[in-house]
Amino acid sequence: MAESWCRDFLAIGRTDILEALLGFLQDRLRVRKSNLLRSMIGLIGNVVEAFPNVRDLDWFVQRYCRLLIQYDDLYNDWTDYTFSLEQYVRATGMFSLVSPLTRVRVIQGLYRQLSMCGRDRGDSWYTTNRVYDILAPL
Repeated sequence: MAESWCRDFLAIGRTDILEALLGFLQDRLRVRKSNLLRSMIGLIGNVVEAFPNVRDLDWFVQRYCRLLIQYDDLYNDWTDYTFSLEQYVRATGMFSLVSPLTRVRVIQGLYRQLSMCGRDRGDSWYTTNRVYDILAPL
């Protein structure tokens, strides 16, 4: 339902539902981890990617990156590292639409995930194969 609302609102240029959802998730992160929370974070990434002409895209991508960092700081297990890595890879697809500062933040987040996964040293890359599905359309 939230995805449908986000898509409908963004299609007519309204970002208020996306802003409310981001605010809700940042507050919810402080409470506890859940599969729904992770699903909603992925939903935001999908919606932002699907509407590249949304007003204030740069701000939404920056806020999304902060949400990912907060999520990893609170709930850092292996599946969350690879989940966040996927989300940062998805955000790189919006590079041509965001400011240089936002690109730097996405790159820093991507490097942070690779480092936490041990990928900066080339360990067992096979565990992050899901990232390739995101790269294929790029």
